Order: sequence, then C-alpha cells, then structure tokens
Amino acid sequence: MAGDKVYSYDVFLSFRGEDTRNSFTDHLYHGLKRAGICTFRDNEEINRGEELQPEIQKAIKASRTSIVVLSQTYATSTWCLDELLLILEQKKQLDCSHFVLPVFYHVDPADVRKQKGSFAIQVKPSFRWTYDKVCLWKAALREVADLSGFTLSGPETSILKEIIDVIYNKLDRKEVHLPLNITGMATRYKEIKSWLDERNLEFLAIYGMGGSGKTTLAKHIFNLNRRTFEYVSFIEDIGTRCKGPNDLLQLQEQLLKDILGGKKRKISGVSRVSGFTWNWENQCTKQDYNYNSGKYR
Repeated sequence: MAGDKVYSYDVFLSFRGEDTRNSFTDHLYHGLKRAGICTFRDNEEINRGEELQPEIQKAIKASRTSIVVLSQTYATSTWCLDELLLILEQKKQLDCSHFVLPVFYHVDPADVRKQKGSFAIQVKPSFRWTYDKVCLWKAALREVADLSGFTLSGPETSILKEIIDVIYNKLDRKEVHLPLNITGMATRYKEIKSWLDERNLEFLAIYGMGGSGKTTLAKHIFNLNRRTFEYVSFIEDIGTRCKGPNDLLQLQEQLLKDILGGKKRKISGVSRVSGFTWNWENQCTKQDYNYNSGKYR
C-alpha cells in the first residue's frame, strides 16, 4: 500500500442504496467492522440530482481501498457513476496505490463492460447526462469490469468472507515483524501445526531458555495462522510492559479490542472483564511445548 500517506479509512464502500443498503452492503459493512477494518459508508439517502458532496469526495481520497458493489440500478445513478470516476482516478495516483475491488451483485460483468441492460447508459436531456459525462462514465464502467473481483449470483455468506479476506490481506493487517533469514522455523512449525489442526485444543504454551527463539517461533505461528481466524491479537513483552499499576489493565483492554473487532470495552479491574471473572486455568485447554526439546508436555 502507500508509503507514508495518512488515511482516515481502510475502505470506501460505493453502492446503490435502493439495491443493497439494507441487505448485502449492510452485511458487508458490519463484517468489515468486525474484522477491525475501518470502513466509510454513506448512510444518508441521496438526492440523485446533486453533485457529489465534499465529504464523499474527501472520504474516497482518504481511503486505502474501495469496494464497488455493482448492482442492477447502479448505473442509473449519476452519484454512483461520479463516485466510480473518482475511485478510479484515485487508483491511478502514484502516491496512494488505491486498491479497487468490484463486486458484481446479481449482474453480469459482461453487461457492465459492454453497457448492456441496466448499464446501457445514454445521453439524456439533462445537465447531468451530457455527452462528455456519459463518455467518461462508459470508460469507467469498462475499466472496473476488467478488474479482478467477485460475481455474486447465489448465497452471500461465503462470498462475504472472501471479500473481507481479500481486503484484509491487501491491508496486511495484524502482521507481526520477523527478522530476515530466520532458520529452523519450518521444522518446529510442522509439528505444532499438526497439533493446532486437532479439535478442541485452544491454548499453546511455548517455554524454554531465554534467547532460544520462543517469541520468534510464536510470531511465525501467528503470521501463518492469523487469516484462519475471525479476530486475532498479538501482545508481546508483557513483563516489561506491566511495571505500572494500570499496565496489565491496558493490555487486557487491547486484547479485548482486538478480539472484538475493534470495539473498545472498559474493564473495571484486572480480574474482571465486563462483569465476568477470567480464570485462564479453568477456561483454557493447555498444551505446553518445550522449545529446547521440541516436545509437548
């Protein structure tokens, strides 16, 4: 993604409200939020005769990616078509690397590309549907139709997860830093992965001598498995970060924020979380892995 540019949003959602606002787009928006992906969605019903509002233009420019939900009446809205123009303009900017993901919601990508059916836009006796504008919109529809995306014609659940995974991977969320050219991880990981694939096992403890590579192994495991979980959190250096009276409380709040999809939750005390007492010994299935011997206990 872009280098040092500061963004307000991870994703800008472009969609036709009357087609998908209360269905597919709503599910997608909340799925992105649960994954900790900051998403801009215009919640107001739009006066279709108006130009794009400044806050919409600003949101597109302040977003790292865009998801364009192309539905049956998308191309009948000059607002949506202007959004698409600006999104593709952002994609061409060399300083932002704006990623665009089209979703063809019960429409044929070929109809979008060739402007057939509801995408057969034409010049109209209106100051908004001018010849120059229609030419720009047609070019934009051809361009977005040629991008790699998703075509939805059946159940939505599985494709929603795939869309979120693509955006998550593009944003490279929750990747922890590992030193270059590390060795010996593959052998250790292969044994641990076989255990992780078993059912009803939820907790892994890695122990060994100081400096033997426990944290590096934990990071390696985390990076290779994080995309298989809906929520993930990586908290390290707990000992050095828990010197003050409220430090442990802050780490617990960070953990909760990560696993609740970005939602903040206040904790009244270290031993209490939202009214429930945490008891790790009783609630977690434990399995110890000795890094030095390479065996479980």
